[in-house]
Amino acid sequence: MRTNGLRGGMVFALALASLAGAASARDLTVSLRGKRIENLSGAGLTLVFQLEAANASDAAVRLVRYTYRVVVSQKEYLRLPVTLETPIPVGGREAVLLDLGVKFTYAHLAAVVGPLGERAACDVSGEFVFEDDRKRESRVPVELSGDFPIFAEPGLKFLPLRVNSLSVGGADLVFEAEFHNPLTYDLLVDRLAFKLEFGPQTVLEGEVEGEKSLPAQGDRRITLPILLDFFETGKEMAALLAGEEVPCHFSGEILIASAWGRLRITFDKQEALAMERSGEKN
Repeated sequence: MRTNGLRGGMVFALALASLAGAASARDLTVSLRGKRIENLSGAGLTLVFQLEAANASDAAVRLVRYTYRVVVSQKEYLRLPVTLETPIPVGGREAVLLDLGVKFTYAHLAAVVGPLGERAACDVSGEFVFEDDRKRESRVPVELSGDFPIFAEPGLKFLPLRVNSLSVGGADLVFEAEFHNPLTYDLLVDRLAFKLEFGPQTVLEGEVEGEKSLPAQGDRRITLPILLDFFETGKEMAALLAGEEVPCHFSGEILIASAWGRLRITFDKQEALAMERSGEKN
């Protein structure tokens, strides 16, 4: 699969497939095969239209330019003509799979259409221009539509690090973090992978077991027991845990099942953890 970077926040990812298929406009087609969402965050996302450009003639052509217009809530979000520096070939009786990604930033979208809800719909219209070896052009119109979430990232806070025991040889700890879902619908989490670091060392890495979905406008607490051997981690870790706070870095990826397919979001938080030793209450 080849990837061609295009201006205006649009990307074509290409995969060639042999299919039956003319260098005239009536024999060139561009059809929708599917949709997906990528690069989801609290700042925006990319809505990807999976297209197939088919050539029913024996003569090879190439995609040389295109124009597109994106409309959201009957207001124009984006309009742009693009000429490709490297044309995209479509052989005779072949098809090319195109991933056409439209990038939305929520700040720009709100400036164009006004207050946003929890989802939006868009219409994309455009024209693909193909050229044969004699530079004769064929124009193929495209009309697409799709919807996408207006996403708010889960909040994340740390609870005090519970120190059940601390000795010359090691430590028995419990790390707890709480995710908050600000949305009015549940986030059904399939996978929550994480990496936990104290100071410069990784103390735990893996996936959260058990229930981890985030209820609508609710919280989910993650509890991670940690057993440390100072003979493995070194005296620096023992010194960190002997203080009143420990530098903490908690990062990872959340895989969410949704109406738009599987969505991936990341989290990354650094903060000094307060220590709650056995018998103490903060």
